[in-house]
Amino acid sequence: MSGLFFASFFNGGSDWLLLAVLLPVFYMISCFLKAEKKDMLIIAVSFAVAVSASMIKEKLVYDRIMAYSGKECDFSGEIKSADYYNNEKVLYIIEGEINGAQKARLSFFSQDLNARQGDLISIENAKLEPLSVTYLFNEEEYYKSRNIFLSIGRYDSIELETRQCRVFFRAIEDYRNKIVNEFCLRIGQQNGNILSGMVFGEDGGIDDGQKALLYRCGIGHILAVSGLHVSIIVALLMFILEKLRLNRYFSFAVINFFMILMIIMVRYPVSAIRAVLMLDIMYSARLLRRQNDSLNSLSIAVLLICLSNPYVITDRGFLLSVSGTFGIAVFGPYMAEKIQGDDIKSKFLKTLTVMICTSLAVTPFSILFFDETSAIAPLSNMVIAPLCVVSMVCGVIHTLTAGLISPLSLAEVLTDAVVWITDKLGRAELTHFSCGSSKLFVIAMLCAVFVGAVQLFLKRRKYTAVAIVSAVSVFAFSSSLLSLTEHFKFRIAVLGSGTNTAIAVTYKGRTDIIDLSGHYASPQYVSKYLTSNGISEVDSLILTSDIQSVYTAYGKALELTETKEIYAVGATEIFGAQDKITYIGQKPLIIAGENYEARCENGVLNISFKEISVTVAPTQNNADSDVNVYYGNARKDSQPDFSGLEIWLDELDGIDYNYDELNNFEIVISHGGESKIRRL
Repeated sequence: MSGLFFASFFNGGSDWLLLAVLLPVFYMISCFLKAEKKDMLIIAVSFAVAVSASMIKEKLVYDRIMAYSGKECDFSGEIKSADYYNNEKVLYIIEGEINGAQKARLSFFSQDLNARQGDLISIENAKLEPLSVTYLFNEEEYYKSRNIFLSIGRYDSIELETRQCRVFFRAIEDYRNKIVNEFCLRIGQQNGNILSGMVFGEDGGIDDGQKALLYRCGIGHILAVSGLHVSIIVALLMFILEKLRLNRYFSFAVINFFMILMIIMVRYPVSAIRAVLMLDIMYSARLLRRQNDSLNSLSIAVLLICLSNPYVITDRGFLLSVSGTFGIAVFGPYMAEKIQGDDIKSKFLKTLTVMICTSLAVTPFSILFFDETSAIAPLSNMVIAPLCVVSMVCGVIHTLTAGLISPLSLAEVLTDAVVWITDKLGRAELTHFSCGSSKLFVIAMLCAVFVGAVQLFLKRRKYTAVAIVSAVSVFAFSSSLLSLTEHFKFRIAVLGSGTNTAIAVTYKGRTDIIDLSGHYASPQYVSKYLTSNGISEVDSLILTSDIQSVYTAYGKALELTETKEIYAVGATEIFGAQDKITYIGQKPLIIAGENYEARCENGVLNISFKEISVTVAPTQNNADSDVNVYYGNARKDSQPDFSGLEIWLDELDGIDYNYDELNNFEIVISHGGESKIRRL
């Protein structure tokens, strides 16, 4: 795993240099631990093989496919999956050949073609584009672990051939959709979507605000099909099979059949595959009368998955699943082993210890992948998660019996309770913390390495426990210090993508949002920025363009954020507005904060802090400030001022300068009057 991990981030020969540096380190550690030479050899060879496997995949597969990036090619293949979105948009995953020569799996986002899994599609003169990396979503990271490296952009023509094939897989997909619809009809849209997420990992229908509350409370993992789901389904099957007194080998085959069926039904998430492999190893040990070991089972499952796809090592679902399983099945039981007794107090302490260890194991990756993470996850997983589990079991029973046995009424009551509890806890500030700073991940990893080193060298639980408490204390102090440091910085965040632009001004606890373009996507960028910076209160929200639609979008995006004042340019009343809104007509709007002033007029925003001035203006304007930012479609004759700090959000044809294609960044102004640009 370490070999694959390092190979994913080091290339061009640096991975071999890293190998040369790390091998002596491994050797010294092995000597200190008095490891045998054969163990040292296995470690060295395994690391080298992993690095080599990743490099081979890079050269023979990834590089060959990426050679077609930006080119117009013919592509034909078979549709592997179709995910449906709003406005009749569909994301197709197609596996086929580029120009009849290079095998590849591509993504294709288009209007609904009424195509299904197994249908053939041919696209002529399709422009193959690299996967995007935006502030909102990193397509490259997400799809690369799924062996998808390019997407299909514009094309000349498309031809679809429908086929009557893959009947079994289509039947499973239809049944899955039928059950999801039944959930929503029987227990309501909100509860039905949450239950669908619990049973099938289908969280697309869950409101973003509700999803954020679940993650803030530390139970968001219930929406990803993993070991918990697999264990529950297997436990139900084992109970039925034991009652029927079937042969253990036949029972093993039945369990495997249903586990494979479940993986197909939930669309092959790597976390579920990992869980199924581990359970297979565990039950195989029983059949062969061998002792099962959780760490060995986890390692074997990881090995098998990584051998088939080295890129999976960077997949967030895989890393969260592996780290969580390590915490709950290996680290937690080890730390709780000395807690003896069968009384309620002992059981509570043992469970709490396991939950704390699981949360600690997952925390570094939660900080890396999410904008915020829970501070109450151990308690939530003891109080709220059981309600989710029982609700999920109700959904599973309904699914397995095709609704003949349907305890959905109980699921509705439990889901209502989960929604109510998470709403109360998730809105409280002390239940979660933001992960916006990349330094937090580094600190978390260093703390994890420190705890691992103490356990490795001292091999005593009490020393490890002391190390954990020390690491948590250091992390909490560092997090507070970083937050305090950002609190006293004057920051102007430019959010959006080219033509859609919103500005967030933050200083000493005050936050002002000025939407300049009125684009429907701007509220999503603002919401992400506020969440990642732990901002739960906006002092003023200024809407300057397309007021009606953008007001609705902000109401949804800032659902968990308190907005004190809303100002709307123009006199037309906003339909359906429940907030206190001040209509300012076409006159200038001036916002005065501590040591700064913001003036907004005719789409031009001027901000002054102490002796520094910043102007954000449409491309047709000419600004004369210390820092000038231009949004909207750039003129053909646009020429940046290389002598000053000038940023054009739109791409300038044929011009390459320091801030070319820069979007989503902060202008940080110090009290000494110095300004710097920081990418988000």
